[in-house]
Amino acid sequence: MKSYFLIGFENPARAQAALSDSFAGQSGKTWVLFANAGDPMAYFYLGTNEYGEFEEFAKDANLIQADISGRHFNEDDKIIAVLAGLQDRIGGHIFNDDDVKLR
Repeated sequence: MKSYFLIGFENPARAQAALSDSFAGQSGKTWVLFANAGDPMAYFYLGTNEYGEFEEFAKDANLIQADISGRHFNEDDKIIAVLAGLQDRIGGHIFNDDDVKLR
């Protein structure tokens, strides 16, 4: 599995609202980006840097994790575009799962 992260934004309630706005009709703890009906491309979760994966951020730093489905493993640009849209609304920084800052 490949993941991307939007980390370091201030307000998790605002992030949850932005996720729900971006994924019309979805709310809760998981938001799904579909390639087409019945074909999930990526799963988005709201959480924190609980285990200190990102050393430059506090352990309680807010994050959105996007896990890419294996069938869409090479469609990174679409997932990064969604995270960039969220970043424009709520702030933070985008990282890949190798802890490399992308934006």
